Amino acid sequence: MARRQDRSLGVGVYFEQEAYAGCVRRLIIFVFDWLFVVVCGAFLWAALSVVFASPAPAFGISYPAIIWAYFAILQPSRIGSLGFLLTDVKIVDLRGNRPSILRMTLRMLLVLLGPFRPFADVFWVGPDTDSRSLRDCYAGTYVVRRRAEPIGKGPLHLSYYDACGFTLMYPHVVRQCNEIDCATRFHQN
Repeated sequence: MARRQDRSLGVGVYFEQEAYAGCVRRLIIFVFDWLFVVVCGAFLWAALSVVFASPAPAFGISYPAIIWAYFAILQPSRIGSLGFLLTDVKIVDLRGNRPSILRMTLRMLLVLLGPFRPFADVFWVGPDTDSRSLRDCYAGTYVVRRRAEPIGKGPLHLSYYDACGFTLMYPHVVRQCNEIDCATRFHQN
């Protein structure tokens, strides 16, 4: 069944291939960000244990809020998360802007609640043309070097994957190139 290209999504940006965060950077980000969140949870538990006889209810409310604030608010901020600082990267949406809190919440929930397992998500970066993890694909984000600037614009289209009886789709920027650029780009790969 042939699919028509959707032209209602507008225009997005793309970066030089070297600007995208690869597997090694993604693993460093993953390890340090989650290590930081776990350590914060241990300190929170200890602090609540001093205040409350049973810290579990307060912990059950405050710890998810800390995780959310870390990944949805701090990570896309100018400061960035610990992993982003160590690897000198930032996160942007497909238009090159700072992602919204809603987009970052979706990105976080895609890993925490599924359907993607964290290591499968990170290792998807290798074969993806824009070095995007699965959650980046579905949340519409890029992780790029902090000083990276877009090198071009292209139409946003939906990419489709048919798997296990499901059709999955996510927005993807189609790179625009002239004949010489395309020949050079595809010859080098």
